[in-house]
Amino acid sequence: MKILKTRSQLRYTLETAHRVIFEPGTLPPSIVLLSPNTGPIATSVTITGSWLVGASSVTFGGVPTTFIAVNNTTITTTVPGGLAAGVVDVIVTTSAGSSPTGASSQFTVTSGPSLDFSVPEDSQYIGTILL
Repeated sequence: MKILKTRSQLRYTLETAHRVIFEPGTLPPSIVLLSPNTGPIATSVTITGSWLVGASSVTFGGVPTTFIAVNNTTITTTVPGGLAAGVVDVIVTTSAGSSPTGASSQFTVTSGPSLDFSVPEDSQYIGTILL
């Protein structure tokens, strides 16, 4: 352990430690909460975590999506199309690396609304259905 003898040594040591440890982009991002963490395609999602500023990509199950890095702890995004129903990993990538996967970064994609429609074969109904 090195003993610091002057104020200037202490100030230099603290300033250097701050630049190395605490500047954005020096540590990989991490996700602590997805809100909501379940929903269909096109659901708006808020990602809460650490070191999110400077994000270059956000993916759901490997599918990239558009996003806004609000600040160092918040990203807003939307569940992209092309995902099947089920659990997918959400990953944020910055120049310092990618967020690790785990329970806090999993999103459950649900299927959207469906329409079951059948017409008896002997029916003479002809028409249009608007959704």
